[in-house]
Amino acid sequence: MGTAGTTALQIKLMPLLWLLTLATTLSIQTPSFADTKKDWRVVVVSTLPTDESQAFLVALDARISRALLKTGIRATFDMVVMRQGQTVEQTVADALRIRPDLLVVMAASLAAEAHRQAPQIPIVFKTLFDPVATGLVESVVRPGRNMTGYSNHAAIHEKRWEMIAQAVPHVRKIGVLLNQTYYGNIAQRLPMKLAGGLEVVLMKWQPGDGLAMLEQLVRRGNVGALDVGRGVAQPPDEIALLNWARDKKIPTVFYAHWYVQRGGLLAHEAIQLDSVAVLSQYVQEILHGASAGNLPISYPKLFSTSINARTAALLNLSPPPTFLKRVDIWESN
Repeated sequence: MGTAGTTALQIKLMPLLWLLTLATTLSIQTPSFADTKKDWRVVVVSTLPTDESQAFLVALDARISRALLKTGIRATFDMVVMRQGQTVEQTVADALRIRPDLLVVMAASLAAEAHRQAPQIPIVFKTLFDPVATGLVESVVRPGRNMTGYSNHAAIHEKRWEMIAQAVPHVRKIGVLLNQTYYGNIAQRLPMKLAGGLEVVLMKWQPGDGLAMLEQLVRRGNVGALDVGRGVAQPPDEIALLNWARDKKIPTVFYAHWYVQRGGLLAHEAIQLDSVAVLSQYVQEILHGASAGNLPISYPKLFSTSINARTAALLNLSPPPTFLKRVDIWESN
């Protein structure tokens, strides 16, 4: 090929070579999100007492700082504790005044408010309730928005129904007690018919409505057993609810073993994870560039079933051997 032909080919290739050079330069000069941010300010927002909050902060700081030792990423930690009489809005505003790069919040209400006030800041939360059913996130696998976290609440309504149906085979309808907030979010998400023709009746109730109202709901729904989930009652109302169910001889399954220790018939509960370990792992992934909204929600993986033998005898129940094999804890008080 002559000199003229070579020159013409070079001229034609120059734009392509220029584009390749530019792309290479950009790939070198454009760092990942983790590379652009080396110093993070993490603010923990807590509703726990000050001593418990401080202990959590120290444990979280130690675990994350240790994990970051050889990464070149640094994180400093601050704490905001919700004061008595302070609103959720005020608490989150206090935390944002510290100018955090990431928030770790210890309640669903704080997470929702933090998202409202600062939708651009990554949020890692711990909540007692189901974050999907209560509308906090969009899904378990891909929470969306700017948040992810750990929920103590495993989706085990159906498992509790299965347990009480096995323990009390003659029951055809189970009444599910839900507080007002939970009822509004979960009513469309739970099945109303179960295997074997067992029916589920959702009942909106909270202690302020009174036990007389609860009795009316039970009678109106014609239910033979109850499922008491998290958030329905708080001490000392839960004792009154427990005693009422036992006095009325209504077989009841609760969300926590605590109830069975005090005379409740059944409980099927999730064994909680180490919240420091779970939340610190989320924080580390975000510090390394992950998007909070793309990190799946964590739930407990192990469960325990307990029964109170004395209450079972009071209710004249003789649970079948197939059910008894599934019981982990027996109480007799």
